[in-house]
Amino acid sequence: MAVTKLSSVTRSSYSNEVGGYTIEYNIARNEGEKAMQITGSVRSNTSKRSDPVACNIYAGVNGDLNVNFNPGISADDKTLIFSACLTDVDSIFNELNQE
Repeated sequence: MAVTKLSSVTRSSYSNEVGGYTIEYNIARNEGEKAMQITGSVRSNTSKRSDPVACNIYAGVNGDLNVNFNPGISADDKTLIFSACLTDVDSIFNELNQE
């Protein structure tokens, strides 16, 4: 009995620092296929890895973008983070889906 390869998953990670926060993006896609979604999280640069994230991110290739902020983030920081997410997500999809 031979082993048959069913699929290969390519994982990509990106990060960006803005306004005292680090935004981390994660993408998993089957080899040879376009990226369909990006998930991510935002952490304060002063937080520990075990601390709760400042917000969660979900983006779909169709234009969906959800950024869920947890309490305690200033309006100015929310604006910086959201603006960075808009730019980053577009850039990541363009890079991954033109290969």
